[in-house]
Amino acid sequence: MKKVVAFFEPEHLSDVKAALLEAGAENLTATNVVGTDKGKEASHTFRGVRKQISFHPLVRVELLTSEENVSGMKLAIQSAANGGQILVSDIGEVVNF
Repeated sequence: MKKVVAFFEPEHLSDVKAALLEAGAENLTATNVVGTDKGKEASHTFRGVRKQISFHPLVRVELLTSEENVSGMKLAIQSAANGGQILVSDIGEVVNF
């Protein structure tokens, strides 16, 4: 069993979800997070003060899949998210209760 975690921009969530369901994902979890990305700092004016913003909104999607389906899930995320990061790790045991 493998755990696939992907980070990407929020506007791609519906496309990633559709691609993952088409690729055979049964369950997935999506969370709104913020993160840093080198070279993408922005500045905004808040109450008349110019501030550098280094955190950007991202979506974190997690799913469990069999080892045979990992490459299909990664390909689905890569094609739909148009940039981001994918992490794959081993899961030793899953307990449903």
